[in-house]
Amino acid sequence: MKREKPIIGIIGGMGPRAGLYLHNKIIEYTPARSDQDHFAIIHYSAPFPDRTRALLYGEISPLPDLIKIAAILENLGACCIAIACSTAHAYISEIQQKIHIPIIDMIEKTLEYISNTYRNTTKIGLLATTGAIKTRVYHKLFESEGYKILTPSAKTQERIVMKAIYGKSGIKAGNIQEGVIKSLLNTCQELIKTGAEIVVMGCTDIASTIGEKESKVPLIKPIDILARAVIEYVTKQVQKRTKAD
Repeated sequence: MKREKPIIGIIGGMGPRAGLYLHNKIIEYTPARSDQDHFAIIHYSAPFPDRTRALLYGEISPLPDLIKIAAILENLGACCIAIACSTAHAYISEIQQKIHIPIIDMIEKTLEYISNTYRNTTKIGLLATTGAIKTRVYHKLFESEGYKILTPSAKTQERIVMKAIYGKSGIKAGNIQEGVIKSLLNTCQELIKTGAEIVVMGCTDIASTIGEKESKVPLIKPIDILARAVIEYVTKQVQKRTKAD
């Protein structure tokens, strides 16, 4: 009896472009020659409360909605979940406790990728939301492995990075203008000047906006790494099912 392929669950909407970017990357990276070679994907995109404002200022938390949607994806048959938002990974352990399928941890997979690919690297620049920086979602894991995380100055973080993400002419407002991209690339250059050897695009909205070829410095996109990790996990599930048959 032929079994159905495992289903991938995506929690999107943080922002919507990032979720769509992850979905597209999973399709792009899947070694498929026909429609039938692709994996089933359930992508739930929702207008979650802002993660940074919840974490820093105690505003409405996205956690109840994240748990609810993770449970919906599990009930619909997903074998794993990918969350297309770095800042939302601050809640990952609490979400994981409420479901029985694994959440593929984007930050863990990014650490694994960097340690295997950039073996001599010790200083990593981080471009992320203020919420991700202050809750140390990247710092805690990377520093435990001996890496030093370098972030923009407080002034640059608010006036350049957060403005590029949240401003009226920013990414979340649907304005992907040359000036926004240029300001973020300049910030990457500043991180390199302060000692960073590579720069991690620790905000999925930024990663889904900037192309690698636009930068003169090595850019690491956790959301791309997540896409490949999801494919690897689901492929192993297929292999297990094949052996069981």
